[in-house]
Amino acid sequence: MGLLARWKLARTLRRTESLLASGQGEEGLALLEQLASAHGTSVHVLLADRLTARGRLEEARRLLHAGLTREPAHWNARVSLAELEERDGNAAEAITHFRDLLTSNPEHLGLRERLARLLLAKDEAADVEEGVEPPEEHAGALEAADLLLQHRDKLDLDGLHLLGKALFAAHRTPEALDVLSAVVGEYDRQAKNAFFNGGVDPVAFEEARALHATALAEVKGDEALTEDAARRGNLAARAGVNYRLLAHGLMVRSACVAPSLSLLSPRETAVLGERILAEGGATDVARAGAGYCQLGIAALRMGDAEEALAHFTRAREADPSHFGALAGYGAALDQREHGLWRRARKLPGPEAWPGLVEVVQDWDALSPEERRVVCASVAPLRFILPQLAREGRRIRVLPLDVRPVDVPEFGELVGVRHDDDHRSYAALEGLAGHELACAKVEGLLDTREEGWTFAHEFAHLAHAALPEEDQVRLEALYTAACEAEHAFTQYQLTNPHELFAVAYTEFLCLQHGGSEHIPLDQVPEAGDLLAFLHELERRAA
Repeated sequence: MGLLARWKLARTLRRTESLLASGQGEEGLALLEQLASAHGTSVHVLLADRLTARGRLEEARRLLHAGLTREPAHWNARVSLAELEERDGNAAEAITHFRDLLTSNPEHLGLRERLARLLLAKDEAADVEEGVEPPEEHAGALEAADLLLQHRDKLDLDGLHLLGKALFAAHRTPEALDVLSAVVGEYDRQAKNAFFNGGVDPVAFEEARALHATALAEVKGDEALTEDAARRGNLAARAGVNYRLLAHGLMVRSACVAPSLSLLSPRETAVLGERILAEGGATDVARAGAGYCQLGIAALRMGDAEEALAHFTRAREADPSHFGALAGYGAALDQREHGLWRRARKLPGPEAWPGLVEVVQDWDALSPEERRVVCASVAPLRFILPQLAREGRRIRVLPLDVRPVDVPEFGELVGVRHDDDHRSYAALEGLAGHELACAKVEGLLDTREEGWTFAHEFAHLAHAALPEEDQVRLEALYTAACEAEHAFTQYQLTNPHELFAVAYTEFLCLQHGGSEHIPLDQVPEAGDLLAFLHELERRAA
């Protein structure tokens, strides 16, 4: 078509559009048919696309149907109609049109990706629309995944991202993990070379990382997340928490390695370490790692973070598989960075309240600073200690190299993960049952907002022994918290037990400092919960 012919066509299309806009539809359609006689159904598509761009969707739809009546196989008209239905929110019609198009051209990769996105969006809409169930669970995601898997080798980064999302939505999580690992790796590479390639879409990158993390936790456990970040070089080398999290991965794969399941005093622990080294540490790497770990935790518990770091470094060099070496190294970094031992010394002096020694099973092995933390942890609820003692409920402080599942009472949890967040019970730093709770010694002195593990587990133990009227009141507080969920973390809202335990540690932060976020007394929705905790504390006075 020459330049003049194009100009005439454009002018006639504008005239047709004006007629349609002014209500002269019959005259406009007649003019369009004259054009179609000369130029074919393409003129329907050209005008329909202009109308669609202006939001005049119903008029555009009429034109496309008219064009397809003249020429049912017209490719551009079919594509435009599918896109129009997608824009108008008619997912089912759009999906039908794109499926028909793909049948006509099964090798068209763009169509496959377009259809896959629509199928996923339809599933997501059905999931959130109240009272609406998908015709078959995850049917759209399953179809989307199959569409893309058939041409996986031709997909670019966006296509692979979409494939990973579809596989994950279809609950084909191991396959999704394989794809998303490659996607996140490529995003990482591009982000690190942003100066040369312009970087990556931050929204897409964040979605891919979130999907990958969820899939990785589901397939390999929550502990694998930190190991994966370490492999990608995305961990801060001086952050103690990262070493502790890496230790969690080793704890899951480890057997019981502790020379003693019971806590020893710092001095006894140091003596044990020297004996282990003397009995074969020079030639046996496992014994060397265990011996230096004992020396490291003894130094840590006595407040010497630098000596502890030196011992844990030697333990890591001797036996990289010993989880205690990593856990202790991370705890020593935290103690040095945050002055945890000095913070503990500022707490009120320890008091042997009635029932305390019977409930805190390892009281005699604790250092003076550790006893201060333990007393601060139980003080607001100390009125319940005699009852806990009578009922035989106990809380233990576990040595550095003892996992919760090494304790006979929790032995049945070996190899088991927590349902909600995929954490392995072997790698928890604290755990509570109905009659026994435990917390790891390397985190005992941590009284920051993210610390107070001993207090958290003690709160669980105490909660089970609260009078029935307190239990009923706490249930009501939990219901109210769920209705104001924006004011609480999802972990707090897991159940009334976690709401109480987390609120209790935040209550301790109010009393002793350490709140880095919004303190409990500045959250209006937590007012009744705070009043309940104050009431419990008054019973101890």
